[in-house]
Amino acid sequence: MTSGGALIADSGATVEGTNASGKFSIDGISGQASGLLLENGGSFTVNAGGQASNTTVGHRGTLMLAAGGSLSGRTQLSKGASMVLNGDVVSTGDIVNAGEIYFDNQTTPDAVLSRAVAKGNAPVTFHKLTTSNLTGQGGTINMRVRLDGSNTSDQLVINGGQATDKTWLAFTNVGNSNLGVATSGQGIRVVDAQNGATTEEGAFALSRPLQAGAFNYTLNRDSDEDWYLRSENAYRAEVSLYASMLTQAMDYDRILAGSRSHQSGVSGENNSVRLSIQAVISGTITTVVLPVGPRRKATAAMASSVWRVTCSEQRLPVCH
Repeated sequence: MTSGGALIADSGATVEGTNASGKFSIDGISGQASGLLLENGGSFTVNAGGQASNTTVGHRGTLMLAAGGSLSGRTQLSKGASMVLNGDVVSTGDIVNAGEIYFDNQTTPDAVLSRAVAKGNAPVTFHKLTTSNLTGQGGTINMRVRLDGSNTSDQLVINGGQATDKTWLAFTNVGNSNLGVATSGQGIRVVDAQNGATTEEGAFALSRPLQAGAFNYTLNRDSDEDWYLRSENAYRAEVSLYASMLTQAMDYDRILAGSRSHQSGVSGENNSVRLSIQAVISGTITTVVLPVGPRRKATAAMASSVWRVTCSEQRLPVCH
């Protein structure tokens, strides 16, 4: 398990041995594994009802847990290590993370990208990782969130212990990225400190900006030791640009549509011409084409109408 191999205990077999971290064992009957060292492509899966105790995951090693799998003792993730959660997982011990923890198998670039695309109303099941203590060593927890109305997410639960040092939280919006909404109340709880658990002030931070629709979202620690995602009161910086697009479209219309060369210089169907208006929508240049007949001038009202339709399809707050 230290050079890309796989170790499987089948048919109730028990496997024991020694690795660089000391003795290890896998009990195929109880599903218990102890003292595993996973690195250089080595991996191990903890199935439902199974448990891995005192596990070390080194560079390029992977520890995978199915729903109902559990951890105990000290689980150490080194830089370049991965732990993949495919359901709710409980650790009764400590997690020390310098690597990457993924909810719902977001481990490949394709998987991450597929979740960054707007999903609309596609069903998503969110999961929880519960641990007594979390020590961050610059590692990242990759979580999913819906920002388009339901305001739900995966969740990290600290049960009776502490969250210390630094852990980065990376969120993938699995809702429609064009339809972000303002959060209400305290926001979206993403770290839940239970049973007297505490979290240091700098224990968590966003690894990258989180945006949806017109809103930016920030990570905040409250007096209850929990951490929440909240929408900022101010809209994203791009919104002021969207607000000016109507005026720009009208000016563009006056300059080009009022020119005879742009009205009759190009022949189209039934001797018509086309007027194009470009707008930047959600970071994408969108071109709207207006057919203009041989005896009809494109008007500012036409440009205004097209902009309002295009803008309203994006459901931006400036489309009024």
